[in-house]
Amino acid sequence: MISNDETEVTITLNKNLTTDSTIIIPEGKKVTLDLDGKNISAKGNVVPLWSAGGEITVKNGTISADSAAIVVREGGSVTIEDSDISSTKNNAITATEGTVTINSGNVTS
Repeated sequence: MISNDETEVTITLNKNLTTDSTIIIPEGKKVTLDLDGKNISAKGNVVPLWSAGGEITVKNGTISADSAAIVVREGGSVTIEDSDISSTKNNAITATEGTVTINSGNVTS
């Protein structure tokens, strides 16, 4: 969990993660999610990663979902580095009033 006084944090996965909830990055927060070769996956309508005005960098792994894998809103941003982002039933990344930068990796819908 990111505390209220932390504005910048790096999270490194140490194992694969299947989630039934959404990780939300709020405005004013900057998160680097280092997947370290691991996977985050979600089934059904769950969106694994959501920028609600915050800045997210995803690197070194895979995020997959049935729904959108990443949503960017409210002026937020996401940067993809050496990662695969995919959705089986929707756009892999959905951005409304936000920015998406793909430096390296694959996005598949």
